Amino acid sequence: MYSGPEQPKNRLALIRQVDFLESRPIFLLNPPVSGQLEVPVDDLGIVVLPGTYTFKGYLYKYRYQESARIVDMTVRPGEATFPVQQRVLRKTRDERPYSESKNFELTVESGFQYGLWCTEKTKIEMKVLGPYP
Repeated sequence: MYSGPEQPKNRLALIRQVDFLESRPIFLLNPPVSGQLEVPVDDLGIVVLPGTYTFKGYLYKYRYQESARIVDMTVRPGEATFPVQQRVLRKTRDERPYSESKNFELTVESGFQYGLWCTEKTKIEMKVLGPYP
């Protein structure tokens, strides 16, 4: 998110999501540079200037959806095969979240890495991961 002139890492902070990336994604709200309302925080992280930032988490349910794939069935090993349709269950995420967290404000200091995750109780948690090398 930081797009200014190049700075040493000890003047910036890294915020990343450390758990439940798919089922409970966390978003940075109203980031100053992007022009978007929400920007996803992923496991690679977002580099920011020191300051206070607001986050929101969304909770999604998964379901198993049946689909099919074509596989080759052996008739005689090494001689003949024929295509067969095989049933496959795929885990898919619902399109819309079933719940969302309250807005979570985090004040970050320069030179540190911060890890975020969203709990089943729709609460965003944070821990300092160490210095930002």
